[in-house]
Amino acid sequence: MRWDKAIYYGAKFFFISAIFTVVGALFVLSSASISMSIDAATGRLVLDFSGLKGLGAATLLVIGVGVAVVGNVGAFLKIFSEAVREEINGRSLW
Repeated sequence: MRWDKAIYYGAKFFFISAIFTVVGALFVLSSASISMSIDAATGRLVLDFSGLKGLGAATLLVIGVGVAVVGNVGAFLKIFSEAVREEINGRSLW
């Protein structure tokens, strides 16, 4: 496979993987019940981590990790199969 194609597939995987990782991270962060507010007296940003509370938060945590893992593996397999198919069909040469 030529280097330009390899870099193309690598960049494609990177961007698709980033999307799944961000979506999974949003689920994980929402499961942690993180609230953000601005203190009226001082004007400072206040972060409150109330932690995992209840079945809903645990479910969001599992869904977030699942989205990140399954999405990344699926993206890798999809892009890898495209690269192999293109290489087998002979459209690319060393």
